[in-house]
Amino acid sequence: MAVVDSGDVIGPRALSFIRSVARVSCNYNADNPYHDPPPERRRWSMHRRAAKLHDLVVAVKRDKLDEQMRALGIRHPMLIWQCADEIEHQPYAFEDGEKDEWACDVIFAGAWMPGRDAFMAELVEAGLDIRIYGNRWDRSPNFHRIKSAVQFKFLKDRDYAKAISAAKVALVMLNDRNFDLHTTRSAEIPAIGTAMCAPRTSHHRDMYDEGEEILLFDDAQECIAQCRRLLADDEFRARMARKAKERSVRNRTYNEFLMQDIVERALEIGRRR
Repeated sequence: MAVVDSGDVIGPRALSFIRSVARVSCNYNADNPYHDPPPERRRWSMHRRAAKLHDLVVAVKRDKLDEQMRALGIRHPMLIWQCADEIEHQPYAFEDGEKDEWACDVIFAGAWMPGRDAFMAELVEAGLDIRIYGNRWDRSPNFHRIKSAVQFKFLKDRDYAKAISAAKVALVMLNDRNFDLHTTRSAEIPAIGTAMCAPRTSHHRDMYDEGEEILLFDDAQECIAQCRRLLADDEFRARMARKAKERSVRNRTYNEFLMQDIVERALEIGRRR
């Protein structure tokens, strides 16, 4: 069995070679190459030609994605939630004094995109103690409004879990260009053990119980109110974080569960074929 991760550099010829030595092949792509047109057309051109040659194609859940994949000739789409990693996304165990460097009330970890900066500016100007990590924020036309919150540090390796663990509340923001209704943060933040505040979407409501495991918002003002609600009640915040982590296990939104499901489904398709 062969599993192709992403697949942006694997075209039909390369996949033909892979299939000559693997009885079953499947692809797992956490991006969105199947929308028509895809958000990154050039990047996914080879993959879109090759995807239908796989026995199984795994993609992140999005509205109408199943029919978009079948329109490309993909016979066996498998739609999944984004997942956290059992090792990378564990709560970070701080040594004495280490947490002080990272501590904040609210954190967002992610790159700048148009629209995110104006949203974050409202949070900063409301007086929230927020830290923003990620690339390209200095390109924002609203940079002067958010400069005090931007941390010029890319979170890699265990620094990501360290920063999320040190915050009281972690935010999820969506990538509209990818038609996201949830993201990797939706699984990673509960796995790390921090209370989560996220956009109110059908996916977040399916993954977690609103008000019990997650707080949701429709705009920046509601996000501010939800953050303040969490920050004002330590017991409520800790209980919500604990329940969300327990729910993430029941949801099986972890890489080991995901790969187990992929392998079992691909081998079942291979046996039938």
